[in-house]
Formats: sequence, C-alpha cells, structure tokens
Amino acid sequence: MLKTGRIEEAEALYEKILDADPGVVDALNNMGVIQLKKKAYASAKENFEKAIRLDPGKVDPYYNVACVYAIEGEAEKSLAYLRKAVSLDSRVRMWAEKDRDLENIWSLPAFKGVIRGEPPGSEP
Repeated sequence: MLKTGRIEEAEALYEKILDADPGVVDALNNMGVIQLKKKAYASAKENFEKAIRLDPGKVDPYYNVACVYAIEGEAEKSLAYLRKAVSLDSRVRMWAEKDRDLENIWSLPAFKGVIRGEPPGSEP
C-alpha cells in the first residue's frame, strides 16, 4: 500500500501491527517512512531509531534516519548514519546518489567520500 501511494491505509495497517507487537522492525521502519513523507520528522526518527535498537543489522532504518537528518540540515548526523548504512549494504551508495531526501548533503566532500567508499575524514 505504501509503495502505491495509499499512505493512510498503510499507516492504519502499521498501527494495527505495532499495537499487536511494538517490536516489528519492518513495521517500525515503514511507519517511519510514512511519517517522513508527512514531515513528522521527530516521530519518524523515533521509529527508525527504535528499529535500529531492535535489529542493528538492518540497513533501511539507518538509511532512512540519515534522510531525516539531511532534510533537517544536520549533515554530520546524516553522514554518520549513511556511513553505517553503506557498511551494511553497499547498494546504499546508489540509493543515496538519487534520493532527493539527501539533496542537502550531496555537495559535501564527506558525502562524496561516502559514495566512493572512503573512510571518514579522508576527504579533502
């Protein structure tokens, strides 16, 4: 439903899932995505960070919280989460280059370093 733009229906479904089991990582992440789309950034971050605590090996919440921080203009936090996401799945580099949620950090040398796979602090 979320992918087809039926956001309200998806949100209602994820709320039911999370009411039944507040530890469903995918539901937390997807609820965060809905909140991100609605510009409810604080709630989105809470859901992404809870998902990270529950499953620190899952890439999506790290990537998504990086997007929130980029939108909010917190480049360092965004880059830290983005680096972690890349360390979990190298495909994140391709996502990041196209995702407009990260547009605020695209021009930063540190972002370009993440995309090239350079360690933090190695950019000029």
